[in-house]
Amino acid sequence: MGKKKIEEPGIAYSTVPARETIGAFEAKTHLPRLLREAEAGKRFVITQRGRPVAELIPLAPERKERCRGDMAGKIEMSDDFCDPLPELEKYFS
Repeated sequence: MGKKKIEEPGIAYSTVPARETIGAFEAKTHLPRLLREAEAGKRFVITQRGRPVAELIPLAPERKERCRGDMAGKIEMSDDFCDPLPELEKYFS
């Protein structure tokens, strides 16, 4: 009997970048190179005696902190913005 592939709903496997497996000793020896590669987007699974124990992944880009009022003066709303829409009145009568 072969191994059965398990599909999980809602997970797009094709969008997850491939991960290279690397032993803990090799990871320690080549850490600067691994960090450069991770910064470039590569992912690594670090193993200890063949068993996965950690993952080295690139950090997500920092999000710019939003400030209340950033768009002040850049967006205008019409005076009738909150008025009921005539085409929907039949649903509320």
